[in-house]
Amino acid sequence: MIEGQDSHQDWVELRANCTEQGTFNLIAETVERDVERFNKLPSKMRKNRTFKVARREREDVYVAQVSEAGGWISRRTGVNIEMNGAAIRVWRHQECQFEIKQEWNEATLTCDLKVEGEALSVWQIRQKAIGDLLFGYG
Repeated sequence: MIEGQDSHQDWVELRANCTEQGTFNLIAETVERDVERFNKLPSKMRKNRTFKVARREREDVYVAQVSEAGGWISRRTGVNIEMNGAAIRVWRHQECQFEIKQEWNEATLTCDLKVEGEALSVWQIRQKAIGDLLFGYG
């Protein structure tokens, strides 16, 4: 066997996931984990606020603040990440904040996620989408 010959045998699965649906699923699942981690922070660190995620499996994920009883405080102030056709968009205050595009990189065998032409990691996209919402800056 030639060294490195099978080092990227999983490229087929990686490329198959480099689609709008694959990218949306990855972002939605990791946003859900981010909100769980935020809600586990000490109350003072999260300014006594709790957030909840509502997800329609293949379409969108919505993050907003909830009351102590678990009800939505205001559905208009959350963040919605939606997949609509060939685009994934992040909405806040009924305005599109940014669009995420995926692009297969044959040189690195990775799925590059781009916002306004700049390649960002998944954690950077999640922070850009919900960071200000969770920490109260926007």
